[in-house]
Formats: sequence, C-alpha cells, structure tokens
Amino acid sequence: MNIKQATCALAMVSGFLLTMPGCIVWEIRDEMRKTNETLTQVSETLARVQVQLDEVNGKMDQVDKTNQILTDMQATSLKHLDEHLASLRKTIANIDSTIPFLSISDDPPEEETPSATPPEATPLENPGGKSGS
Repeated sequence: MNIKQATCALAMVSGFLLTMPGCIVWEIRDEMRKTNETLTQVSETLARVQVQLDEVNGKMDQVDKTNQILTDMQATSLKHLDEHLASLRKTIANIDSTIPFLSISDDPPEEETPSATPPEATPLENPGGKSGS
C-alpha cells in the first residue's frame, strides 16, 4: 500500500465513523449547543438583574438624600426648640424672682442662712419629779 491508498482508506473510515448515529463527536457538539443556549439564558437573566440593581441604587440615592434633608430639618427644629425652652425658663425665673411667694420653677428652694440668735429655750421638766412651790 502506498501513501495515497492509506490516506484514502483513512478518509473513508473517518467519514464512515463521523456519520455513525452514536458518534461521540456529534454528542459533544449537541451538548456544546445546549450549554451555549443555557449560557445565553443566564447572560440575559444577569442583564435583567443588573438593570434592576441600577434602579434600586438610584432609589437608594434618593432615600439617602431624603434622610439627609430630614436630619438637617430635625437638627434645626431641635435648635429652635432649645432656644424657645431656654427663653421660657428665663421667663419663669423672672416671674419667680418678681413674685417671691409664688414658686413656678422646679429650681430647688434657697436654703436660709442660720441666724446668730439661738433658738428659744424650752422649759425643762423638773428632774426630781416635784412640782414647784
């Protein structure tokens, strides 16, 4: 056999093997097509998920801006409330100092300074048990 005959025989055998219904090459090709279809579906699903994530990120940015605005408003409101309460406390203190018998504020009462005079003496009972005469 020469080289031409060997090549021709090999080509015929290869052609015969490739056309067989249970050929491994065809099975591999079919599985590759199925895998490619599955990957295409996964890719499409990932693209849809990415779009949804972009929408959610945009909404989260809006929520962050709203939270910042509300925080600023709260701080401003608390500052105004503190100023108002301080003014009210000052007004109540002025009323308390103007009308001494009226105590509106919760400030502790001022302690009196002890006087230099001793307290009145109380009569002592007779230690002997006898009444005086």
